[in-house]
Amino acid sequence: MSTITTATPIAALMDVDSYKLDHRRMYGKGVTRVYSNWTNRSSRIEGVDHVVHFGLQAFLQSYCIDKFAPFFAADEDDVARLYKEDVESVVGPNAIGEDHIRALHRLGYLPLKFSAVPEGTLVPIGVPTFTIENTVDEFFWLVNYIETALSSSYWLPSTSATQALRYRGLLEDAARKTGETSPPSTTSSTTSRSAASRRRRVPPHPAPVTCSASRAATASEPSTTCAASTRATTASCSSRSRPPSTRS
Repeated sequence: MSTITTATPIAALMDVDSYKLDHRRMYGKGVTRVYSNWTNRSSRIEGVDHVVHFGLQAFLQSYCIDKFAPFFAADEDDVARLYKEDVESVVGPNAIGEDHIRALHRLGYLPLKFSAVPEGTLVPIGVPTFTIENTVDEFFWLVNYIETALSSSYWLPSTSATQALRYRGLLEDAARKTGETSPPSTTSSTTSRSAASRRRRVPPHPAPVTCSASRAATASEPSTTCAASTRATTASCSSRSRPPSTRS
């Protein structure tokens, strides 16, 4: 008889570097808010001084919503037990505890706010692309806890989009150089209009968008609050039906 295996309901919580498991107790006493940003620090490719912001919305859906759904849907005692067992299998006797995991389960959503420039924006190297902060004091530890999953999920699509834009520029330059520069004098007006139409269909190379550090939090795209509506322009990190190289 075949058996269908399913992911453990704490899979999202264990999608971290092991040293992050106990970051919560390493913050100073009295910490209630953590504010982090994603900033592309440098480029290894000459001439690349902007990065395309792309992939954050997919991360919010796949990780913050879909991957945490089993956690919030499971029984509290079950997720606490599984978390304890997994932690002990990694670091030995569990001095980290499970109370913070129980508290998150009871809350029913990830109390995180993401503020970002619109996806597809060219952001200068050294300027924050998006920021993250907690919205409930007790869960300040979540902001950097999810960095492992965020980094591995966002870096690849953003880097790929940046490279794709470079290839697009090369292709457009080649199209212009090999295309007709001026219609022959004997060409009919119909042919001339057709050639001009073809040239117009080659989209212009996007100009870099000048950003400032504050734009990451004030861009025209609505900031994403992980408990808000699930409209197309926002994403929700609530997984219950009730309301709830460039590297950073």
